[in-house]
Amino acid sequence: MTNASYERLLQLAHQRALDGKGGLAASIAKMCLDSRADLSEEELALTFEILRNLIDKVEIQIRRTIADYLAERMDVPEDLLDFLANDAINVAYPILTHSMQLTDDKLIEVIDRNGKGHQLAVARRHGLSGTVSDHLVKTGDLDVMTQLLKNLSAEITPAGFAEAVRQSVLCEELHAPILHRRDVPAAVARRMTAWVGDVLRDYIARNYTADAEVVSDSVTEAVDAVLDAQSAGIDWYDSAGRDHAQSLMGALEDGGESGFAQAVGKVLGLDVAAVRDTVRRDGAASLAVACRAFGMDKAQFSYVLAPVLGDDVVQKMRRDDTLNHALERFESVGKTDAQAVMNAWCQAARSVHH
Repeated sequence: MTNASYERLLQLAHQRALDGKGGLAASIAKMCLDSRADLSEEELALTFEILRNLIDKVEIQIRRTIADYLAERMDVPEDLLDFLANDAINVAYPILTHSMQLTDDKLIEVIDRNGKGHQLAVARRHGLSGTVSDHLVKTGDLDVMTQLLKNLSAEITPAGFAEAVRQSVLCEELHAPILHRRDVPAAVARRMTAWVGDVLRDYIARNYTADAEVVSDSVTEAVDAVLDAQSAGIDWYDSAGRDHAQSLMGALEDGGESGFAQAVGKVLGLDVAAVRDTVRRDGAASLAVACRAFGMDKAQFSYVLAPVLGDDVVQKMRRDDTLNHALERFESVGKTDAQAVMNAWCQAARSVHH
């Protein structure tokens, strides 16, 4: 292609775009930015110049076509790349997910300046750094965090893992993405036994054995710190330093389920409706966590099941052969972990009931 014909093509593209017909601009991108195109530096500069001038005048479908071609290049002018990265998500998507020209600083700018669509696109990038991952976590959006966790090539910092695990106490959607990552320490996975479902509890038992544990791991330490610090102002011991188990059993004996709920409410700082919602949120599984947090033993938990959940529920559990699962759940949860989970559940209950 001679310089004269090339410049003529660019002139036609400029005229067509100003008339609202941007198709030729996309054609230029296809012909001139294709990896097989043999352009001089002058011709390439001219191509980028016309795209700079026309990019905000052509319709969105044309901008997307241009973005598809530019996403694979390493020589796109910074201002043109910035424009496309912050364009509508349909245009920005290939740039955000594939362009290796975008630095961490540029990606963070995109995260801060744009909404969920752009953040999800960044979360899909291969090889995300921990710095960018932390900014995605700080958005507080659970869909963004879930997508980030599913990106197995992304680096997740100890602080990022700690926040994801903290959120997972209340958000079931985060359970599997966390546990299916290869960089989750065994100690963290086993701690999650307290609040994941039976299927994932079995997965943890099969895949996170004690011999796989790292003695000192920054992720484990960060998760332990954030869970242990997650206090809801609950005093788990009476004035004599004893667990509340015995007094709660007495309240159940004297006042039935209503007396039990009231006594639990005094310890947790919740009204009766909130107590019932909290300890029954996942049926026997959540009741097991609550009873473990209060220091009850297996016999006391077994006794509490029917009055709190109802005889019909317990009878169904016996028929379905799931009663033993509830007892196993109780035994598998550590007291400290159960208290951390209850702290999170109580904080959530207070926000709903007040």
